[in-house]
Formats: sequence, structure tokens, C-alpha cells
Amino acid sequence: MVEGESGQGEADPREVRRAWLRALAATAPYANGGGASLPDLIAQAAARFADRPALLADGMVLSHRALAARIAGYGGWARRAGIRPGEAVAMPSSDGSSDRLG
Repeated sequence: MVEGESGQGEADPREVRRAWLRALAATAPYANGGGASLPDLIAQAAARFADRPALLADGMVLSHRALAARIAGYGGWARRAGIRPGEAVAMPSSDGSSDRLG
């Protein structure tokens, strides 16, 4: 059984939260010039877990592969827009709110 999944194939929210917190902790050295970035860790998870759920919100399920592809798309957009590593950006979403990236 993959961590974060119950016997019914649904992710336990507590395990998902712990997994995200571990990923964020693993990226902490990146800010100081070392370690892996969060997109790097998500790409590694996509290679390992592919179509398993990575993000569950408002009835939407996003697989690790789809999440990695979405993040890669944001990264490509940021490079084309001239945004440099370490700069923070906000992306408007369809519901009028925004997602802060970086």
C-alpha cells in the first residue's frame, strides 16, 4: 500500500498533509543554494507514483503525473516571461482568486 492511501484507494488527508510537509521540509535547503526544489521533488514523485492521486481538492483529483505536468507548464511560462529563479509570482485562477507560486 502506498503511503497516504486507504484500502479503498482514497488518500487519508492526514497522510497527504504529512507527505506535503515532508516535501516542503526537504526543499528548505534549496533556498540556501542546495537541495532539491519542490518541482524537482514532485517530478520524482511523478516518476514513482504516476497516476496515483497527488492532490485532492473540491472534488478534483490530480495525479502525480498531471501535477508535475502542470508545474512544468508554469515553469515554462515563467521562463518565457523572464521570471528568474527565486522570484515570487501569483497566477489568477478561473474563480477569480489567485495561486501564489514561488
